[in-house]
Amino acid sequence: MHLIQASFLSKEWGPPHIDLIMISFSAYISCVLIFGGFEGQAKALFIQALPVILFCKIIVFYVLGLYKGSWTFSSFEEIISLFGVVFMSSLSIFFVLSLLFGAGSFGGPAFFVLDFYLLLTFVGGFRFANRILDNYYKRSLAQKGKEVLIYGAGYRGSAVLKEIRHNGTYTFSPIGFIDDDPYKKGMLLHGCPILGSLGDLENILRKNEISEVIISTAKIEKEKIKKLIEFCKEKRIIIRQFEHRFYKFP
Repeated sequence: MHLIQASFLSKEWGPPHIDLIMISFSAYISCVLIFGGFEGQAKALFIQALPVILFCKIIVFYVLGLYKGSWTFSSFEEIISLFGVVFMSSLSIFFVLSLLFGAGSFGGPAFFVLDFYLLLTFVGGFRFANRILDNYYKRSLAQKGKEVLIYGAGYRGSAVLKEIRHNGTYTFSPIGFIDDDPYKKGMLLHGCPILGSLGDLENILRKNEISEVIISTAKIEKEKIKKLIEFCKEKRIIIRQFEHRFYKFP
């Protein structure tokens, strides 16, 4: 069951047949809202125009590269790209339908503006929903692993947590961070608590069964690393060093 679910969620979603359904649905809702129903002239016009709408929009989606991107690691750039693709698809049908059926046949620009916002919501919502499900599944797998602490709640610590959560191959379950900045204690980083500093390790260990400590950055002072090694050796806790750097080959 887990293998089937992982395979299902690992796909890059956004297949054309799903988009065709959402294009049809957004056009239908826009038509109903603009004409106040779906009978008579509105229904006949929609049936005639739907093949043109589907053809134009899916061609724009392909040409502008909507199916080339990865939504597994989507960011602000993907959102902007999606906005532009959907906008251009709506603009294309505005000119094509105006040419074929007349500028006022669909109630003017209002139909196309409404269709644009609806389609953007459907297309974007579907892709982000898949990403959320994928992340949730991988996080649930991580929670079954060994409980670990991450030393360093900065940029590198954030990268370690994301790597563990997004990469389903790790058997770690981060229970929190420790950080030398006392002002960070009690705060959350990506929903994971900052439990205290190096001096709070004994206290943290009493409340949690920690198997390993992951050092997120090489910038921590050697004296503190030495103290951590001694503590972990005494408690039989494994220490790992996370490395994220560029290597130059000779």
